[in-house]
Amino acid sequence: MAVRNVESTMKTKWIVGSALLALVAGTAMAAAQGAPDGGWRGGFFRQLDTNKDGKIERTEVLAWSEARFKTLDTAGDGALTEAQYVDAMIAKIRPRLEQRFDKLDANKDGKVTAAEFEAPALARFDRRDTDKTGVLSIDDLKTHRN
Repeated sequence: MAVRNVESTMKTKWIVGSALLALVAGTAMAAAQGAPDGGWRGGFFRQLDTNKDGKIERTEVLAWSEARFKTLDTAGDGALTEAQYVDAMIAKIRPRLEQRFDKLDANKDGKVTAAEFEAPALARFDRRDTDKTGVLSIDDLKTHRN
């Protein structure tokens, strides 16, 4: 019984960690590409820059962090449990994950087959494989960001 709970906890942590990694990677890519409403250069920067001077001060980061902590501390006891933190992070990313699932579910049957799951990765590969050799070089990846 204890082994099953450990496996379940590990699986949940792996799923949450993978989802957060994907979310962070997406935000970083948006920032690197200068997305107007995403990443550091967009919405998050504007959210932190509360005095709208085009700079983020340490005090602004601290104010944001304190406010965020209060929303996560659902018990109001000044500390976060793992469950509070994980539940809040899952709630935050759930809509994006549901959107991604909907995109993957090409035939809209509520399930994603291996072929549906593989299709976007293969499409990205094919877009980058401009010389149609079936092989990607580092130059192919540098040339095609999306």
